[in-house]
Amino acid sequence: MSKQILTRLDEFDPLWIVFQIPTLTGELKEIHISREEISDNIFEEGYDIEGFIGKGEVKLVPRAESYAEVPWYPRTVRFLTYLRESSGVRHPLDLYYPLQKLLKKLDIMIRPAISFHVVEGYTADRVTKERGPSISFDSKEGKWNPVAYYIPQKAYSAFPYDAYYGIRQQIAELLKVFGYGVKKHYHGEGTSQQVISLDAMDGVKAAEAILSLKYISRAIAPAANVQVTYMPYLIPNEPGNFLQLEILGLFQDGELTQEGRYFIGGLLSHYKTLLLFTNPTPNSYKRLLLEPYYRAWGQNVSNVMVNVIKERVVLSFPDAIANPFLAYTAILAAGLDGIKESVDPGDPIKTSPRMLSTPEKRQKKIKEFPKDFLTVIEELESDSEYLKGVLPPELLIEYVEGRYKEIRDNLSQPTAYELERYFHR
Repeated sequence: MSKQILTRLDEFDPLWIVFQIPTLTGELKEIHISREEISDNIFEEGYDIEGFIGKGEVKLVPRAESYAEVPWYPRTVRFLTYLRESSGVRHPLDLYYPLQKLLKKLDIMIRPAISFHVVEGYTADRVTKERGPSISFDSKEGKWNPVAYYIPQKAYSAFPYDAYYGIRQQIAELLKVFGYGVKKHYHGEGTSQQVISLDAMDGVKAAEAILSLKYISRAIAPAANVQVTYMPYLIPNEPGNFLQLEILGLFQDGELTQEGRYFIGGLLSHYKTLLLFTNPTPNSYKRLLLEPYYRAWGQNVSNVMVNVIKERVVLSFPDAIANPFLAYTAILAAGLDGIKESVDPGDPIKTSPRMLSTPEKRQKKIKEFPKDFLTVIEELESDSEYLKGVLPPELLIEYVEGRYKEIRDNLSQPTAYELERYFHR
């Protein structure tokens, strides 16, 4: 693969090579390097940079499979990169290794789908933010907008009510240019909400695909005078943004295998700590309050943590804002632990948990997801064994500390709702 990519580089003759590094929050950092600086052994030796983590030096080793020619930059190629110590050994904050390690033990594929909002006129008063929240955005599809693009039933809307079809279509086309297959795209259930569903692929490529989708959408949106957001809960009382995962490879002859049952048992067993990685912000739990999920599994049933649909294990509870590398790693680690410990998930339920009485839910051991992020983080103290040997301690500590800080920052800021509710009391 490395030789083939070097040949493609020679043929394309780029001026710049962009190295992108996935961070713990799922964002991408990047450095643009002149082609003359890239040697033929770059895929083995990597490229040294300083200041990315502290004051020390690290190596960026490009992943050949992530090669893509960037259409909006002249003669530019990008690679996603592994993170290595200056000595060449794997860096504790490298997100690839934990996921790759698990995928060697599980013969599965992942088909991701993600939703996001397209908004216009986003403004934030950063100069006088001490006065309280001052953020606004608009949408042609908003019911507050006098333009007649609003309809109550928004899912699968067609033009003209699908006002941002063009930007969604462009993102889907560019994903193909970047090497990721797109299965379908359509209007979501919320105002200006978009959904893009990708092809099934191995877990590493599926994680790269989500990061690349976000990178593409944020790069091209300003040209259309819009912005995109993957914020879990944006518009009050409307559906939030999800990262739906279909896990393939747990069925045989049309039936869920015993190993597949144990995999589901592992997910149910570790459901609270999984949320630390799949629903990683305080805002996530506002989405889960409106769209509640329960620790249960069923066959084509809504509001369950694990849904089995036509030889697919479907997870719809993760947020679009989740870091796909960490989310996939935690999910696979929990599933693998279920297989190792032979955790039986019990019988699937046939009715949405929302339709069951409290005694019925108690009898079936159905529990609602936690309602706040702090509860999720604190659960890690008693349920982290399945992550040992998977996520390096340094990575886990830094990630958890970052989430604690996010909670403190979130709690210390008054919201627009609080000002409206309590200002004149």
